[in-house]
Amino acid sequence: MSIYGQAGFRITSPVQGNTSIAGVPVKIETNFDSILSSQTIVTGIAHDKLHPAIFDIFNDKSPFVFYGKPYTQFRIGGNGFITFDLNAASEQRNFQPAWQLPSDNMIRPAIFGPLKDWDYSDKTGAVKIHYSALTGQRKLVVSWCGITPKWIDKPQNSATGTFQIVLKENGTIENHLINIPASNYNGGRATQGIIGDGLVPPGMVVTGRNNNPWAPVNKESFRYTPSGVAYTIAPIAYTPEPVPEYIRWYQAGNPNPIGDASTLVVWPKKTTTYRAEIYSCWDELIESRQITIIVQEITVDAFNPLRGGEFGIIMPSGINVGPLTLQIFNRWGQRVFSTNDLQQKWNGKYDNDGRVCPDGVYPWVLLVDIDNKQVGLRGVVTLIRYPEIVPQ
Repeated sequence: MSIYGQAGFRITSPVQGNTSIAGVPVKIETNFDSILSSQTIVTGIAHDKLHPAIFDIFNDKSPFVFYGKPYTQFRIGGNGFITFDLNAASEQRNFQPAWQLPSDNMIRPAIFGPLKDWDYSDKTGAVKIHYSALTGQRKLVVSWCGITPKWIDKPQNSATGTFQIVLKENGTIENHLINIPASNYNGGRATQGIIGDGLVPPGMVVTGRNNNPWAPVNKESFRYTPSGVAYTIAPIAYTPEPVPEYIRWYQAGNPNPIGDASTLVVWPKKTTTYRAEIYSCWDELIESRQITIIVQEITVDAFNPLRGGEFGIIMPSGINVGPLTLQIFNRWGQRVFSTNDLQQKWNGKYDNDGRVCPDGVYPWVLLVDIDNKQVGLRGVVTLIRYPEIVPQ
């Protein structure tokens, strides 16, 4: 069970349950779209600027207590922070990224995770917000996904950064650093910490990360725990919140993906298992579910009229069959049999009452309405006329 709830499937095709017919298109729908829609994609963030929109901290508008004061809304900073200061004029402050805490120029109250010179010219909409209450308490998750640090001279293959700030209704704050690459802009300095709405108390920073040069950081998590109007900070197990980004479909036995949407249309000719996977914005598997489409044969491969054999269509029970036309042809393309009745079988003679058809392979074509959808199927059947063996 993920924090998004149980993933599942819905089959939409002319079949009964997950039972299909060879050659019939099967549409498999997941609820992964609802998982992807559980977040807000934030666009319009620029370097050194606050996003113009104001967002609720929790989707039910409950307050979050920060340094002893309740807040219900926040804004997002392009350089890796969130603030509870909703005043639009705040983005006009003389604000320099990575200032040391505390500072008069620092936007506050705020959480920096980390505050760094991030460059949004490469990727828009890289900040994502989602809410969760499925694990026992309300959570706000703000994620910066795959953004590039600013460089004086940007390397051709510079790494991107991904990190999160998570607020929980019990007042704790978690900061997950999935990947923070190094840079040479502003000396590669960054600040990881929190500050209230004034200079007293002075705020709190992670040791060695108060406007200091950063080496690359991978897979680190920290928690700020409130105690009255103060906080303690401690490293915790690396446990970032999953951030859904993209979907991949796979077919059993094939290592290559066969689809990338929440809906997949397939034409299985035999019983086949399909698997849908959803990945985070740092390419980590979040959720995986699979389903098996059971394919039933509706014809025989061969028959012998001399032994009472006939050829016809046998639909699986429970399938709503409408008007149909079955035609059988010889190898020269001449029609040897035609019917509009599933109950009527071909006995191996021309139109069932003419001359005997010789041994051979006979193509057949079936046009049929199944569950009010017209389906075209085709195949071949082998007509066999071995002489009867008379016991001695």
